Amino acid sequence: MTCPRSGRSASVKLGFQGTLTPRLGLAAMIDDDLAGFLLRPPASAIPFAVAVGPPRPIERLTESFELASRTLATMGAFDMVGVYDLEALGVLPAISQNDRRRRSRAALPGAARRVTG
Repeated sequence: MTCPRSGRSASVKLGFQGTLTPRLGLAAMIDDDLAGFLLRPPASAIPFAVAVGPPRPIERLTESFELASRTLATMGAFDMVGVYDLEALGVLPAISQNDRRRRSRAALPGAARRVTG
């Protein structure tokens, strides 16, 4: 799970910190994002973007994190808030990725010129 929200309030809202023992998960800050894993997704309404990756065994957490990161990027592109996984976004990740590629190509020098032989 990743969310672009730092600080204790996000950790508490998501269930990473609190009075429950044992803890429901573990989190860390990575490049200004709160990233971590929980036993289950947050149940309450969340007023910020939270991307959830699929459950994976510990040796495959990287895969889940990458999918959650892609979900978060898509959510950011469409100004979405709440808790989503990649599957719940439908075609939006493809649209977002296509738009990012188009902007990248437009930024290349000479991208607007057609090369002819």
